[in-house]
Amino acid sequence: MTSKPKPTKPSLKSLQKQIVGTWRLISAEDRSSTPDSPTPEDALAIFNAYIAYYGTYTIDEANITVQVEGAWDPSQVDTAQARPYELRGDTLIIGDQVTYKRTLKRVK
Repeated sequence: MTSKPKPTKPSLKSLQKQIVGTWRLISAEDRSSTPDSPTPEDALAIFNAYIAYYGTYTIDEANITVQVEGAWDPSQVDTAQARPYELRGDTLIIGDQVTYKRTLKRVK
């Protein structure tokens, strides 16, 4: 009886090469109990919880980390924002996939 070889994880250098490119956001899921038609109070809470930032990034085997250069919330500027990710071919999933998930597709 022969055993199947274990799948190997790509090297960090390979991951770095694979992640370079242009990505389009396909979906953004926040898995909370926010209703589809929020009350004014819920809408304000959603607005206040909104985040947007940009900057340079690094990756390791577990996280994409953005060194924030500009942000909706000025207190995030000059911070490092680490997010777990999974790369599946031309699909990039960012988030813990329990409380939030961002799905991106590579632009060809």
